[in-house]
Amino acid sequence: KEVDTILIPTKYKGVSWTKPEKAENNLFSTFDNDLEKIHKKFMVGKPIKFSLFLAAPQNYDKLTFAYSCMQASLMHKKVVAPLLSTSDIRRLMRISQISPFFKLYQSWTYDAVMSADILFVTVTHIDDNRNNDIMLLHELYDTRARLDLPTIVISDYALESLVPKWESKIYSVLIGDGKNVDLLRYPRILQRFNYLGGDSDE
Repeated sequence: KEVDTILIPTKYKGVSWTKPEKAENNLFSTFDNDLEKIHKKFMVGKPIKFSLFLAAPQNYDKLTFAYSCMQASLMHKKVVAPLLSTSDIRRLMRISQISPFFKLYQSWTYDAVMSADILFVTVTHIDDNRNNDIMLLHELYDTRARLDLPTIVISDYALESLVPKWESKIYSVLIGDGKNVDLLRYPRILQRFNYLGGDSDE
């Protein structure tokens, strides 16, 4: 079945993500294996009962992973929102406060995006926005968690590098405390960098 290119760009239609053949070290191997397990859940249509913050360098094929999972979800009759950036989400939130029927890309209202079964979001590359995205992601995870829905954020930047220097611990708002953590509100954090705080070019 043909899929609208607003959802799946032509380059990614019919393309399935595969785990990299070789990891540089055990830490990276664990990351790849965890991602493969998540991908398999999408492939067989298992419910995704957690949100995710997935960070890896630009050369790691995160977009193929995202679009592969989205296509699998569509095959399993899930409502899938387009892959949006944090800039898209910010614009949608702001304009929808004034104009509730505003449609992003002439197709998606705020309600439709927030209530989609599956939502993938990328972190904006513009520095000024990127360093203000933590609280936006917090709001996004929180909103969709109230609807019992998962949110998957993919980033070229480690979580620790998304905050202004004077608020270096603000990322902790995405990290739940205690044993009974709401995994939709407080995402699993998978990062594939050589050290904490590594950026995409490390």
